[in-house]
Amino acid sequence: AAPEVEEAFKREAELFKELPESPHALKFLSSSTAFHVMRGNVGTALEQSTRLHRISAEMSSPGLNIVAHGLCAVAHLYSGEIVKATEFGEAGLALLNPEFNRSIARKSGLAPEVNICCYLNQAWWELGFPDVAREYAERAIRVARETEHKPSEEFAVGHQTQSFHMDRNPE
Repeated sequence: AAPEVEEAFKREAELFKELPESPHALKFLSSSTAFHVMRGNVGTALEQSTRLHRISAEMSSPGLNIVAHGLCAVAHLYSGEIVKATEFGEAGLALLNPEFNRSIARKSGLAPEVNICCYLNQAWWELGFPDVAREYAERAIRVARETEHKPSEEFAVGHQTQSFHMDRNPE
């Protein structure tokens, strides 16, 4: 989330205002949303993820719809709308199948099921349901290993470590 990257996204946003029908607009929205989440620009992330979700539903694109649900879950989680985050996350998981999960992981660098499960883990912790949260952390690791996608496995293990810290588990 370096300032240089933010400048590039600002320029890209200007270009897409001039070319709203660009086939690259959806890739921009998804990567820009992720950037704004990492940067802490939650309002922008929420706005862009909501737009991406609307467009993906209109296009009836299952893969894009899964990614949009995951991004909406993260943006709502960090905006404090935790119940809404779980709703988007659960809906995204319901759309998944192993083929989509592997395909998107190869294209984007992170398996969407792992991504969604990790943030559902965090959301359920914040809602006061540690047992449900742990199940999502374990599922994320299991899916990452079944998918044989190391970046997803590393992401899942990192989130599970946070769970251990929240659980104050010394083991």
